[in-house]
Amino acid sequence: MNMFTKGLLGTAAVAALAGVLAAPAVAQTAPSAAAKVVASGSDKVKMTLSGGVTRQMSVIDDGSESEVKHTDSDYAPSHFNIAGEGKINSEMKIGTMIQMGITPNNSSGTSQDATNTNSGAAGTHEARIVEIFFAHDKFGTVYMGKGSSGSDGSSELNLSILGVTQAPMANSLAFGGALFKAGNDADGRGLNAVTVAGVVGEFVGMGRLNRIRYDSPTFFGTQFRATHADQGDWDASLWHESNIAGFDLAAAIAYSQAPNGQDYFGMVDGSVSIMSPWGIGVHGGFGYRDLTAANAAPGEDPATPLGWSAGVSYETQLIELGKTGIGYMYQSVSNNAVNGFAGADATSHQVAVVQQVDAASTEFYGAWTQFSLDTTEYFGAGGAYTAGSGSGIQGVGYDDINVFTLGARVKF
Repeated sequence: MNMFTKGLLGTAAVAALAGVLAAPAVAQTAPSAAAKVVASGSDKVKMTLSGGVTRQMSVIDDGSESEVKHTDSDYAPSHFNIAGEGKINSEMKIGTMIQMGITPNNSSGTSQDATNTNSGAAGTHEARIVEIFFAHDKFGTVYMGKGSSGSDGSSELNLSILGVTQAPMANSLAFGGALFKAGNDADGRGLNAVTVAGVVGEFVGMGRLNRIRYDSPTFFGTQFRATHADQGDWDASLWHESNIAGFDLAAAIAYSQAPNGQDYFGMVDGSVSIMSPWGIGVHGGFGYRDLTAANAAPGEDPATPLGWSAGVSYETQLIELGKTGIGYMYQSVSNNAVNGFAGADATSHQVAVVQQVDAASTEFYGAWTQFSLDTTEYFGAGGAYTAGSGSGIQGVGYDDINVFTLGARVKF
């Protein structure tokens, strides 16, 4: 099945779905409003339960074979939140957040060659957030516990409705566990130990971790954030949101310093997203890592991974049920030596479509993502492929990976 045919099939599937959604609904009697039965154990703390479930089906073509995988999404992983909040006075409140991720067969934790399993890869259940916060209207907010660092997501801002399946510097989330095919592997299929996430990767600051974080009050749409974590990890970032002449603007820039084993590195990353009043959006991001000399081969300078991303989107209401959006995102990453390549160039293209169903708090989406890898310089000892190491050989060709995905997210 060639790429053109698969593209037509994917487009037809999305069109058919939109047609079904647009069809007149059969009249039904609305259920009577049920009393809310979830309540806090303390009458002084308001408790809220929320979350979402995301499931998708992907066809992965690695240049040799095509495989169908049923996974959770790494763009919007399935999870639930339990939030608590209590007021001290009119200006200050204390709250808690527990977020548990439940992601069987996460798209970044499995490959096209993995056997089917009911539970998925390790880490299916993850305590993503377990924190307490203290918020003051004039002095800002302090978070204590595990949760997002101040720099988390600073390279992935996207104001469009496509965030469920597309964001700057995040194409690898489409299927980060997919393996590239290379002729030097002993496997008869020629699959290498090199994953999409390993060479494309993300530049997302320090992500989520155990930390203390401070967010300043917002001044003219701008907020300062700072984080300190174990082993001397820290970050500082600026975030901005505003509306100028009808254009929505979001921007962020962050610096983070965190240990990579014994090798410290600094990282600068950021992004900007602009949405016009007519539904047209432009989005872009970048990331730069400064690694220590310990990450370089003998006699060489340390690698300096650099990535950038740019995309456009359009959204409008084509059917009564909700908005429809379409977007394109390009991403390029060079020198991502974290996975063992000092001279690798990885690029990716993505086209995505999202259909919202407002009445059911649901999003249906479809996407095509292509990943390409060019290794112009071998990084690692011995000059030979080592199974499971993520290494490669200079000059070995890698076939493109094409991923076709259909999925849905239901929020509650």
